[in-house]
Amino acid sequence: MWIVVFMGLTVICGIGWIRNKLALMMMVTYVLKKGYKLPSDEEAKACREFVIRHIVEDMCKRFRWNKEGR
Repeated sequence: MWIVVFMGLTVICGIGWIRNKLALMMMVTYVLKKGYKLPSDEEAKACREFVIRHIVEDMCKRFRWNKEGR
């Protein structure tokens, strides 16, 4: 029984991973075909920090919101 559940979860996660990978590769291909420059290491680091900060802030807001019982 548990093997079937874990196999199902693995398939669902695999599909999500493939969709995410395809979306990323599509955006990189689009950027390169349009002739845009890829970000420098500093720009990539700044963007990564921005995204991580906002993901963490959103998760904290949801946790506080759920903890308060709303």
